Amino acid sequence: MKTYLAIIFMNIIFLNNANSAEANCINGKCEIINSIHYKLVTTYCLQTLNYEKVDTDFSFFKILSTDEKCQVITSEN
Repeated sequence: MKTYLAIIFMNIIFLNNANSAEANCINGKCEIINSIHYKLVTTYCLQTLNYEKVDTDFSFFKILSTDEKCQVITSEN
């Protein structure tokens, strides 16, 4: 039973961190790290981000700390 609970706990820790994406942005040009959707994007959001946690979607990404959605204009894989 202890082994089973330890395995579940380890899966929760590693799976949650493995799927998180991070963004580095300057003047609307962003590099997205660990995203399955894209790697380089152009957006209307002009703030500077340094390894900021984001959720990615096909047409936008959401900055988790501020809940701001940034529309993706162009993207590259």
